[in-house]
Amino acid sequence: MHVPMIPLTSDTDEIVLFAEIQFDGCEIKQKGTILKKQRLIPSVPYGSPILVIDVKGLQNDTINPTILKRSKMRGVTTWLMTCVRNTDDLFDAFNSDADKILMPYHKVESEDNLHDILSVSDSAIPTIFVSEEIAQCIDGTSSVKEIVDYLREIGYTDIAVIDTDGSLSFDDWKRISSYGRIIPYSERFHSSVFEYLNMPDDLYLITPDP
Repeated sequence: MHVPMIPLTSDTDEIVLFAEIQFDGCEIKQKGTILKKQRLIPSVPYGSPILVIDVKGLQNDTINPTILKRSKMRGVTTWLMTCVRNTDDLFDAFNSDADKILMPYHKVESEDNLHDILSVSDSAIPTIFVSEEIAQCIDGTSSVKEIVDYLREIGYTDIAVIDTDGSLSFDDWKRISSYGRIIPYSERFHSSVFEYLNMPDDLYLITPDP
């Protein structure tokens, strides 16, 4: 199932804007804004998930309260990607009524916080950002496999992998798909590639906003 990305930012407490984004290594950067929130919801089946990205929150390593207040939308299941450093941030993020929270793994404050977050909710999904084939982690860099193995070991079942520059090859994704329930995003490959890899039928695939 496709999960379109909807990058959002805000210029006041009330106005929510589409954000034009680009990846800068393992960070999301805002290039500009497009239009107001009127046409926010893409053409997806009723009840399908969309991924709202809190662009300003990720850039500032804090949650944008305007996005929290205004990210829930009728007719779709809302996932929210924002900066979650600890359980306090997680509680704040769930105030948006999002169904799932995608938290960039490298922004979590410590390994202890990863354990604490999991003890609070199994709807928080650690999200591994990859650039130049290297995965960013809490205290530096590592391989995707090492991070996935560690997250599985401490109890996380769903894990997202964001290939920011298309540096992961077909063979890389083939190996990653064997690690269990992975939610992928690639700047290089289309959804048909992941379908070819025989990932689970109930797999979620993050895609650009159509």
